Amino acid sequence: MKIMLAALFLVHCIYREVRSQSAPAPAPINHVNVVWIWFDDLGLGDVGWNGGPYPTPILDNLALTDSIILNRHLAEPVCSASRSAFLTGRYAFLSDLNFVVELHTEARVNPSLILFPKILQYRNVNTSYYGKWHLGYARDAFLPNDKGFEYGIYTRQGKQYYARSTNKKVTYYDGVFGEPSPPIKERRLELLGGGAKIEQHDTYEIYMDGSSAADRAIYIGDASYNEDLYTQGILQFIADQDGTEPFYIQYNMFTPHSVLVEPPTARPNGSAVNYSVCSDDAVFSGAECTLEANPRCVFCKQVHYASLNIEDIIDEIKANPNLDWDQTLVIITSDNGAAPTAAGDAYAFGSAMPVRGVKGSSFEGALRVPTFIKGGYIEQLLSVNTALTDNRCYYDGIVHISDWYHIFMNLYGITGGQYSPDSDHSGLDIWDHITCSCLATTAAEQATCDSSSTQRTEVMSMRMCGEASSSYDNGEKYFYATYLLQDGYKLVVNGTQSPNQGCPVSTGGDITAHWTLPGGSSFAIPNQTYYEDVYTEAKNGASNSMGATLYDSTCLNALYASKDTDGGQINNANYGPFQVDNILLFDIDNDKVEACAVDDATKTAELLSYLVTRSAEYTVDSTYPSKEIGALKAMLNSYDCAQGVAFTAPWNGDNTGSVNGIWTAFLDYYNDTCLNGDRRRRMMAVHERDVNKSYLEGYFVCAFVLVVVGAMAMVVMSSVYGNKASKSPSWADDGKSVHCHL
Repeated sequence: MKIMLAALFLVHCIYREVRSQSAPAPAPINHVNVVWIWFDDLGLGDVGWNGGPYPTPILDNLALTDSIILNRHLAEPVCSASRSAFLTGRYAFLSDLNFVVELHTEARVNPSLILFPKILQYRNVNTSYYGKWHLGYARDAFLPNDKGFEYGIYTRQGKQYYARSTNKKVTYYDGVFGEPSPPIKERRLELLGGGAKIEQHDTYEIYMDGSSAADRAIYIGDASYNEDLYTQGILQFIADQDGTEPFYIQYNMFTPHSVLVEPPTARPNGSAVNYSVCSDDAVFSGAECTLEANPRCVFCKQVHYASLNIEDIIDEIKANPNLDWDQTLVIITSDNGAAPTAAGDAYAFGSAMPVRGVKGSSFEGALRVPTFIKGGYIEQLLSVNTALTDNRCYYDGIVHISDWYHIFMNLYGITGGQYSPDSDHSGLDIWDHITCSCLATTAAEQATCDSSSTQRTEVMSMRMCGEASSSYDNGEKYFYATYLLQDGYKLVVNGTQSPNQGCPVSTGGDITAHWTLPGGSSFAIPNQTYYEDVYTEAKNGASNSMGATLYDSTCLNALYASKDTDGGQINNANYGPFQVDNILLFDIDNDKVEACAVDDATKTAELLSYLVTRSAEYTVDSTYPSKEIGALKAMLNSYDCAQGVAFTAPWNGDNTGSVNGIWTAFLDYYNDTCLNGDRRRRMMAVHERDVNKSYLEGYFVCAFVLVVVGAMAMVVMSSVYGNKASKSPSWADDGKSVHCHL
């Protein structure tokens, strides 16, 4: 037997050795550490260095020193689409996900696409993820631990600042999946009570389980500020790095997404937070800094608190003696443009001003987001250009969110293998052009950069509610929230429309096509008030005289110069250039706030035809994914009696069962398992109450009988001398009630 075991062990060792030698080792890569920090709904005008209305001193300091500021960084119109484009390295409409992922649906990134963290993981980069996922959770294969992330803390779908779970009434699920039958509803009411809610937990830890990444629910019942939980996790991850392998950190904040809440008054270490930067009466009208009285001030406080966390992350990297700050990049950006209250989000209060449009549209206010690159890597790179002020470079070329996949491959020196750029990115040298431009000190040197590295001249985002066809109005009524930017022109097609209005999309626009202020008011046309109080003020307030680069509109300046002061309106008889229409063409290089539509039928037809042609590649279903019964089944099946919560659980395609069957199974489980102990205790309590009641009743009855008998005995004794005294009563207790035996 021992010989057999030894032989088996020898075979096992030989197999392992052969397997290790036959498996190709990953090629070595550049040792670069990357930290990606994503604000949620932070608008172009929400930061001080862009001339925004809110003071952001910490971000301003980070952005304006030892940094590269990207003046034309374009995201997708909404969050899930930007995440998908970022991680897949292609336009969102080519990734199966160009909309917002909703609960209970199969929405996800195309499973056949390789997300870049998976490539980094294979090349021995330590990968971690913190914050909101929002890329699908219907299957285990959609979760971050299966997409290349090895560590982290995240929410699959949740949008909470101080809670780790949602708490919805059972009637909410009836509205989503259909009502169970009346008898089941009655039983549910009996077991759960009226107005019952089911708490659905949605905070998870990614960890290494042997050689593979897994996840598990954590912080059940916790009510800490979510950004603190994520930041503390990041700090621990950084502290654990020994420097032998590079790392990648992705932090998807929830700040400053609606609904606004008051951030903490103290940091996790107990130190008080100084919010004096958000108390400027000139900015915040002197009102008390509360959600009710001054929500813009609370918005300022949330961004300020998030900025403190960013400082902590940077400081922790610098403090770790095992890490090389000179090989570290920190990219800070936003997933899409601002979401003011006017866009339908209560207490959102973001600002894209002075550019047009907001989150969800295809105007610049949804797409162009504040972005800069920090880190010792950038400090070293820029230090050779002594002409720079504060070692700061402004890059005016176009960078799309999908470009970062390829920039990271460039930085890490990864070519071939799993990495294969699509046709929209193949041949682009975005990173080379950025670095070359930042080192150029003369026009001739910049010309050399332009000729030696291919920069971006085209970007597009597409959403469709049906199949485009050249025979149907050139397809424009099937597009919505669509744009094409090409060679200095930008075509916007149904820039604010929603598919909920039906397909084909109807003509017209809404407030998201306006120039919208925080809180909801907007300018339908860029009148004199807009020009003087918003447009000019933002241009003048931008750092280092960059206002013209960010916002200048040649046509708007000309119209203002010839304004009719009567009524404070710009002199334009029909306001034609400002009208919302199905199709709008802009000379975007010279009209950065999209103030004036260009009347050029030839160029419009050319760009629209190109969009129709590209729509043949569209991979997204024309309708939103439906709510799947499997989501209800998985959630109820995950219910934990001890914790009192269910979970945002994948259902992995299992949509078997009916509403009645699913609720019946849950109620049986809840009754037999969750209520079992409580029920026994409740029954014992009721029994004890009944016993006590019986005792009291017995005492009163016996006392009454005793009094009556005693009285009768006295009568008898007094009337009949010599009679025996009556028999004394005795007590008996059978454990259930009390009887008096006479």
